[in-house]
Formats: sequence, structure tokens, C-alpha cells
Amino acid sequence: MIVETYSVLLLTTCGAAVACGLYAVHGSVTRLNGLFLAICAALAVWAFGLALTGAARTEEISSVGRRVAPLGWGIIGSLTMHAALLLTGREGALKKRWFFFLMYLPAAVSVFAYTVLPLFGRNPDTLVHTENGWVNVSKTDGWDWFYYIYIVLYAAAAAVLLLRWGRRSASNDEKKQAGIISLSFFFASVLGFVTDVLPVFFHIRFPQVAAIFALVMIFAVGYCISRYHFLQPVTIRQNEMILSKSARTNVYLYLGVMLFVGAVLLLTNWPFYAGHRNAIPVQVVSGLLALLGVFLASIEHVRLEESAKEMLVSLCFALLIPFCTLWFADKGIFVAWSFVFLFMMLCLLFNRLMILSTVIVTAFLTQLFAWGYTPPAVIVLSARYYLDRIGVIAFAAAFAIYVNQIYTTRLRENINHVAMQSIASDISHSFVSSGKRDVDQKLYAALEQCGRFIECDCACLVMMSMRENTVRYAIEWRSETADLPRGALGDTMKNIRSEMFRRFHGSEALVLKDTLFLPQADAEMRAQLLAQGIRALVAVPIRNKGEIMGLVGFHAGRPLSMWNLDSIAFIEIVGLILSDAVIKADDEKKLDYLAFYDQLTGLPNRTLFKQRLAEGIRRAQSARQMIGVVFLDLDAFKSVNDTLGHGQGDRLLIEVARTLSGATRQGDTVARFGGDEFILMLGRISSREELAAIMNRLMKVVQKPVLLAGQEFFISVSAGVAAYPQDGDDPETLLKNADTAMYRAKSEGKGRYVFCSREIREEIHAKSQLVNRLYHALERNQLLLHYQPQLDAATRRIVGMEALARWNLPGRGIVGPAEFIPLAEQNGLIYAVGEWVMREACRQNRRWLGMGCANLRMAVNVSVQQLRNPKFIALVGEILQTTQLPPNCLELEVTESVVNGNTDHIIEVLRRLKELGVSICIDDFGTGYSSLSRLKLLPVDRIKMDMQFVHGIEKNEKDRAISKVMITLAGNLKMKVTAEGVETEPQLEFLSRWRCDEVQGFYCHRPMPAGEAEALLRAALCTRQEEDAPSPNTRARSMGPAATAFECRPRD
Repeated sequence: MIVETYSVLLLTTCGAAVACGLYAVHGSVTRLNGLFLAICAALAVWAFGLALTGAARTEEISSVGRRVAPLGWGIIGSLTMHAALLLTGREGALKKRWFFFLMYLPAAVSVFAYTVLPLFGRNPDTLVHTENGWVNVSKTDGWDWFYYIYIVLYAAAAAVLLLRWGRRSASNDEKKQAGIISLSFFFASVLGFVTDVLPVFFHIRFPQVAAIFALVMIFAVGYCISRYHFLQPVTIRQNEMILSKSARTNVYLYLGVMLFVGAVLLLTNWPFYAGHRNAIPVQVVSGLLALLGVFLASIEHVRLEESAKEMLVSLCFALLIPFCTLWFADKGIFVAWSFVFLFMMLCLLFNRLMILSTVIVTAFLTQLFAWGYTPPAVIVLSARYYLDRIGVIAFAAAFAIYVNQIYTTRLRENINHVAMQSIASDISHSFVSSGKRDVDQKLYAALEQCGRFIECDCACLVMMSMRENTVRYAIEWRSETADLPRGALGDTMKNIRSEMFRRFHGSEALVLKDTLFLPQADAEMRAQLLAQGIRALVAVPIRNKGEIMGLVGFHAGRPLSMWNLDSIAFIEIVGLILSDAVIKADDEKKLDYLAFYDQLTGLPNRTLFKQRLAEGIRRAQSARQMIGVVFLDLDAFKSVNDTLGHGQGDRLLIEVARTLSGATRQGDTVARFGGDEFILMLGRISSREELAAIMNRLMKVVQKPVLLAGQEFFISVSAGVAAYPQDGDDPETLLKNADTAMYRAKSEGKGRYVFCSREIREEIHAKSQLVNRLYHALERNQLLLHYQPQLDAATRRIVGMEALARWNLPGRGIVGPAEFIPLAEQNGLIYAVGEWVMREACRQNRRWLGMGCANLRMAVNVSVQQLRNPKFIALVGEILQTTQLPPNCLELEVTESVVNGNTDHIIEVLRRLKELGVSICIDDFGTGYSSLSRLKLLPVDRIKMDMQFVHGIEKNEKDRAISKVMITLAGNLKMKVTAEGVETEPQLEFLSRWRCDEVQGFYCHRPMPAGEAEALLRAALCTRQEEDAPSPNTRARSMGPAATAFECRPRD
């Protein structure tokens, strides 16, 4: 019995060593854990050799064991030393080849002495068979002393390295690991010395079992791996395992139950087994099987990593295989060895090399051992042996069926998983290129694909509104076999909305496995669902920025267990994909609305209008019909904004948009072009007369009074009409012609419409050509300046010049500013033209100042667009600095229209310009936008009286009165007055009498080129050697700084 016990323990050590070695290297192979695997392999060879040596049936077989064992215990010392050096960070010594050679030299010598030499009759063993098995009684010789010294020195050195490693480590975990490994190493070394070395010196015949104690250190390393992740093993990933957690629990449970049942069967057959001699008591065997069965059945409840659990299972198999094989074989049951195949089949389920390798190695070594241990015998096949065979086959069949079910289930799960991934990928890919037009179609296809796959009756995407407390369907798919009323889920959701939203706000999917099993508290909901034929329901929310927008739902008239749905995760993934698609489509609709519709009125904007007009032109061309394009502008919109505010102005625009939309026919388009401008496309027009009739009706409808802030406002509109194909065959041309016709209507008195005519088209063509040539005017030096003197009204002396732009157009001659400056403003050329005018005027004035004309003021006209340019102030400063013109010699003339709009911004710009030192003048004062409130706010130095009042001085008392008022008003506001357009002596006399400061006009001087102006100034310098002293009756105001701002003095 002792021999059998030792043999079982040694064979178990073989399997345990293999299991621990594979546990150390699973998922990650490094130099250190590779060495540990080599140590475990050497230990397995050592243990097998000892087992075969002690229990062999003949001396020859025992000698084979003596040759095998040194292959393990001979090299294990060098391997341990190598591992200790790596573990403690002294791998630098291993890089030296001579050190590496010397470290493994004792191992090679030991293997040579105890394995090779005996094969040639040298260093033979003396084997004696005892009650404890075969024992070597050879005297200790030099080879033995060499081995003892080698193993003791290496063991001591490894122990010292481990202790130093633990002491020097800054990590508490490493200190604990060093302590555990060192203690186990010391324990294994001492016990091995006691059992394998001391008996030799005291001539005690005792079998060698040190390999069993070496297993203690192996187990210690395994504990460190599990507890502290020693050797850094990689954790098993769940998706690498065939068995799920529940299936794995069942396998352990079934295996444990089978072992426990086997233990019970052994006890029931106790009389049969008790009849054999030298038998281990059947109670011991049954007890061991029962304990292992309980251990395996409960191992899944132990809090360990899966790899650690698998190592423990491997140890159980390593014990069961040699124990059962040898015990049953000793009883003559020669079919018992086949139970190993059951373990191998079971190992396939775990999909882990560690368990399978342990079973294979243990079974292989056990059979080799049994070959050398069990004596040959003649087998007598009685009924008992056939029953044993049948039992083995039954167990194998049961395991085969179970393994088949596991693999089939796992295969089906894998197929479903792949199919789910494919469906999710297809759905996601389909929405990559989807647009707002086909998103509904793709949503339906996605719902159908998912619904057919999970085998439900209905799939839907429902959009909801929490604020409005409404539920509406968006998309619904129904299977052909569904026996449900259409809209069933929507009706049900109206009743169970509170429960659904409560679940969704908790970030949970709504899962109803079976309506029949709802609790009594939900009896009303259960009745509603059953009435709709819904037994199971799964729904996931659609969220956008945390707010619930809707849900993706699936339901059927059968329980959820009958669906092809293993995990709700698939529904959640599909829900996320569809949610993204719906949100994307919703965002695209919002972006489309922002891009193609006016935000205030909801009408199409100019971009969408042009697209529709292009489509309308194609249809009209095919049908040979006309299209009317109407450009409509509100005449008095600014007065509404100024009087009632922008809020009421917006209401007016909304009312006009509603009126126009209601007055047009179906198929016509009304769009807001910007500001107070609207544009219409009138299709299916057969004649110009029909278009005129429609316009007459529209003008009557639009010009009806509108109630704003409790007041009635009568709206006047001006409109221009262009017709396709007479006035253009593309959207741009038609819009341009309609716009020009609208401005013609305004110029003819407003409140009317004008058709585009040949005259208007020719005017547009001429302006277009003029604009094209204006683009090249600067680069071709075609612009020039004329200068008109400004005179002091009292002294008749020149005090300033106004720079007036001219365009010398080849083939036409000089073009005045009234013709080309508006075109420059409309096409963005005013910035370049205005900069050139100012720079050239300042340069010329600097030249005249150098002639001796001190304080000569240069007036330059500035447009509204220039003042709105954020770089304009810096530009003026740069020009003054570059030309070295004193700032007080530059005056900027602006029209009253600059205050129409962003008054505060314009006032700030004018204030900053005055800070530069330039003066500001309001041109054409008294026309268009005259406002005393604005005049009070503007930082102005001078106003220019418009020529229409100057021309009326000789004809109209009202004009004379207005002129007097302007002069008096300016004086009271500390401003100067310049009258422009003076053409007669009476006009000049009247202005001088009423103390107008300065005059300008053809009567004094016409605009002239720079050369003539310079000649005029030189003549004044040469003909007057000194100034006339002012007469005593000259008004006091003429004696101020402005009166003497310019002096013509002889050059020094």
C-alpha cells in the first residue's frame, strides 16, 4: 500500500507541476515564466522517474526509472539559480557566456554521471527490493558528493538572492512574495534533504520522495501568481472561452455530482472490492472521490480568477487519473483506464491548454508507469467486466451528448452574434450615405431586418413629445403572420407612457418578458397589453442631448423566451444606430430650414427661390409657358421701424408674408429676399395680360391697411416684374431685370409696379458693361480728380478745394461721379476708388501747401460703405501720415444717409475721425434724411446747403426762408455753412448778406483739373502781395479763425 501511495503522489506531482507551469505562462511567455515552466517540467520528469524506480515490477524497469530521474533533479538546481538571478534583477551576469556556461556545467555533469555513464556500465546502481519498493543501496562516491555540493551551494545562493530581493524591494507586495517563495523554498529543501539525503548516510532503506516536497514551492509560486499577479500573467478574456459563466458552473456541478455518485457506487460494491488483497480500503477511495466531487461542485463559488480555478481543476485531474487508474488496475478492472477520455472530452469545453495538457501528460505518464508496475495477466471477462464497460460507455455517451449540446449552443450563439454584428454593420453603413429623402425608407428596412431576425411580430420607431404629452408613430413594420391591430403599440403607449418614461429616465431599456407574469399592481397595464395581443415587449429610448425624443420598440404575441433574442444588448445597439439616424435626419431638416428658409417669416429664402425658379424655367420651357418674377419692396418700412420699433416692423413683415402667401396660387412661390424685399415666382402664365391681371390683384391685396400696436398702417409697395423668356432665360438675369424694374417703379413715384422693358434691359446691359470696365479703371490709370474752389462769402477769397472724381473712359470721354460712384458702391469697388481719391487729394493738397497756400482745406466725399469699413479710420491716419498733410487741412464730406441704420456706430466712427484732427461736413443738408435730433448728436463741423435751396433764392420766398433758417441754425449750433450750387450774383449777394460762411458753385469757379487749379492758386499768390485789411463793418464772425483759414501770400 505504501508503494502505491508514493506512486500516486509522485504521479500527481507530475500533473500538478505541468498545471502550475502552464498556469504561469498562459497568455504571456517571458524569460522568467518560461524558466518557471522549465523547472516544472524538470520536476515532472524527476517525479516520474522516482515513481517508476520505486514501484517497478522488475529491477530492469527500476533501472530505467533511475536513468530518467536525473534528467529532472540533475538540472533543476541550475534552472532554479537562473530563475533567481532573473527575478532579482541580476540578469547582467547572464549576458556573459562564460558565466552562463559555468552555471549549467554542474547540471550537465550530474546528468552525464547518473544517466549516461550507467548505460556503459560505469557508476552502476545497487537496487534492492523492499516493502517500500526498490531502493538504491550503493555506497556514496565522488559523483554523489559532487551533486550534494552542487545542489546545496545553488540552493543556498538562490535563497540568499531571494532574501535580499525582498529586503531591498520598496513594494510591500514584492516583500510578501519574496517571503512566501523563500519560506517554501527552505521548507522544500529541508524536507528533501531529510527524505532523500540523510537516509543514505545512515543506511536507511527509504524511497526518494523529495520531488513531492518540491511541489510546495511550485504551489507557492502559483499562489503568488493568483494573489499578486507574480510573473505578470494575462487574465483570461471572456470572449476566449467557449463556456459562459452559467454553463461553466453547470459543468463543474455535473462533474462533482458524477464523482460523488461514483463514490456511492463503490460503497455499494464494497464486498466485491474487499475480496482483493493489498487493496486500499474502499472507504478511503470513496471518501476521496466524494471530497473531490464536493470540491469541484463548489469551485465556481470560490472568489478566484478563472485561470486559478482551472489550475485547481487540473490538480484534481492530476490526482484522479493516477489514483483511479492504479487502484482499479490493481483490482483487475482493466477497462478503467478509458475514463481518461471523459476528461479529455471535458477539457475541450474549457478551451484551455492548461487543463488538457495536464490530463494528457498525467495520463501518458500514468500509463507508462502502469506498464512498468502492473504484472502481465490473463484477463477473464466476466459479467462484471462487461457491466464496467457498459458503464464506461454510458458515461462517455452522456458526456458526448452534453459536450455536443454545449458546442451546438455555443455555435448557435456565435452564429447569432455574427449575424447581429452583420445586421448592425449593414444598418450603420446604410445610414452613412442616407439623405433626408430616403431616411424613412431606410428606417423601415432596418426595422424589418431586425424584426425578422429576432422573430417578433412588430417593430416600430415612435417619436414622442413630453411637453405636449403626445405619442405619434413615425415608422412601423409588421410581419406577415402578425395578428395585431395596426397601431397597437401606439395606442398602448398612450396608456403606459408614465411607466415607460420612468424607466427611460433611469437610463434603462423597457423589457417585458411575458405580460401574463406582470404583478397584480400592474393589472390594468396587463389587461391593456393583452387586449392588444402583446405578450412581450422590448423598447429602448431615443435621446438627444439627454432629452427623450422617442423609442425603438419590438413586440410580439408570444413570450420573449420564444424570440431569437439572447441579449438585450443587440436591441440597445440597434436603438443607438437608429437614434443617431433619426437625430441626424432631424438635424439635417433643421439645417435645411436654416439654409433655405427665412427665420422670421418662414418663407423660402433667396437660395431656395433660385432653385425653384431654375426648376420652374425647365418646366415652362417644356410646356412653352411664361413665368413671372416679381421683385417687391415696402416703401415706408423704415418709418414703421423708427416709429414703432423693430418688433412691430417684424410683425409687419410677417403680415405681408402671410398676405402674399394667401394671395398667390398653388404652385407659385413667395420668398423673402432680405430686409423689406420679397420676391415671387408666378408660374403657368399664358400671356403678359394674364400676368398684369395677377399683379393688379396682388397690389390691391398687399396695400390694404395693417393693424400694428393698435394703429392702422397703410402699406405702399413698389414692384418690378420680369417675364420668362422675354426678359431672361436664367434665374440671375430675371432677378436682375425684376430688381431694376422695381427701382424704376420707385423712381416714378412708388406704390406701383413696372414691367421690365427693352429700355430697362438696355440700361441694365449698359450698366453691366460699365461695371466690367470700372473694374480695370484703377489699374489702367483712368481715374482722375477735378477740384472746385470754395470761397469765403465775405472776402471772396479761396479757402478750400473739393476733390471731385472723374473717369476718363476711352471711347466715351469723361464720366461724372453721379454715374459711376453708385455702381462702385453696388459692386464693392468703392473701397478701392475711395482710397485712391483720398490719397490723391491729400497728396495734391500737400503740394499746394508747399507752394505757400497755408491752411488750404481739401474736402473729400466719403460714402456710407467706407464709414462702415472697420479699417477706414486706420486708413485715414495712414494717408495723412504718408502724405504729411496736416489733419486740419482735410475735411470729410458725408451725406445725411449715414445716420440711417446703425446711428451709434456711425457717430463713434465720426468721433474717432475728429480725434485725428480732420473736420466733418454733412453734404446736401436739408434733403432726404434731415433730422434735428440727429444733427444734435453728430460730431459735425460744417453743413452744406443743398443747391435746390440756393437755386430758389431768386424765385421762391420759401427757399429764401429755409436758407435763412439753415444759416441761423448752424450759427447757433457752432457750425459753419457752405452753400453749394451758387450760379448768379444775386444768390451770392443774398448769402453774403445773411452771413453764410462759404460758397461754392459755377458762378465762382467750375471744377477744374489739378493743373488749372494750381495755376489759379499761383495767380492769386502773384497778383496780391499782401492781404486787404478787413473793413470795420465786416461781421465779427468773418474775423474768426475760419475766415482766415486760407491766405494767399507771396512765396518767401
